[in-house]
Parts: sequence; C-alpha cells; structure tokens
Amino acid sequence: MNSRTASRPATALDDIVDDPVFGEYHHGVADAPIDAVWNALTTTTWADLRLLRTLWRIRSPLSTPNAGLPFMETLSSHAVTVADPPRTLLFALVGRPWSPVAPHVAECHTVDEIRAFDEPGWLVYGMEWRLTALDERRTLLETRTHCRPTSTAARIAFTLYWTAIRAGSGLIRRDMIATVARRSVARPGS
Repeated sequence: MNSRTASRPATALDDIVDDPVFGEYHHGVADAPIDAVWNALTTTTWADLRLLRTLWRIRSPLSTPNAGLPFMETLSSHAVTVADPPRTLLFALVGRPWSPVAPHVAECHTVDEIRAFDEPGWLVYGMEWRLTALDERRTLLETRTHCRPTSTAARIAFTLYWTAIRAGSGLIRRDMIATVARRSVARPGS
C-alpha cells in the first residue's frame, strides 16, 4: 500500500462518493476464513488473474505490465486508501479515466479532499472491498464501485467511457473475486 494508506476503521464508500451516478457491485463466497481471504486479497498479483493474464498475452505476448505486483498495490498508487484489516479495503480518487492525455488524476491526499472535490471536468470515484465472515470457514467477498462526475461534460465523457468498458470491468471484478477465493483456499496460511 502507498503512504496514503490509513490503518483505521474504514469509511464507507457511500460516505466518500455520495450520490453516485454510476456504479457496480459484485460478490462471491470463499471457502476460507476471513484472514486467509484478506491475505489473498492483498497479495494477489495481476499475473494471478486468469482473464487479465490471457488478455495481456493476446495484446502483448512478450510482456505483462506490473504482472508481479499485487493488484491492490497498483490500484492504490494514485488513490487515498483506507483499510480496516481484515474487513474493508477502500480506494478513492479523483480522475479522468476517459482521457488519453494527462492529467488523469487530481492531487487529493485525504478522504476529506476527495469528498469535497467539485472542480468541473472530473470524476470522483472509489472501489471498496468488504469481507464478512459467514462462519469460521467461509467468507463473503464483495466489491463495489461508485462514480460521481463533477460536471455535465464529465458525465457525458464518462458515460461514453463507461459504455465501452462496463462489460470488461464486470468480468475483471468477477475474475478478481474468483482468484482471491481460489488463492485463499489454496494457501490459507499464507
């Protein structure tokens, strides 16, 4: 995790990205205790993800960018991260994911800065991972994403972008959940 990671009770995504215009939710159950699922969530690398590994091989057979890095670490590189191990991991940021030119990310260093951000032309967004022990051997793994454009122009730009990536985003989230569940069972003590 980056230096902006907070180790304290997590702020709910709803509290940071209020009144989202776009969002998605995915969940799955891992046949492993919550600590093993947390460990898998925070150590799974991009190379562990079956779908992305396949897509990268098709796109660039000679290299897989960031393949050895945990995906949660790369997701947090420009985000404010809030963690409450082993229950919640949240990333929030302000950016222009649709833009091919910089700047893609606004400088926000705290949850309060993200919450208050209202400069037109940006997207306030976040991803939350929530783990809930169903019993001693099973854990519910949920992920939610909320997105709130700061202006009409940003809403139009993100609508076009979201239309193009929505299906793939959902497939990647389901791949992440399945991979974390698989790894938490395969290596429960790690």
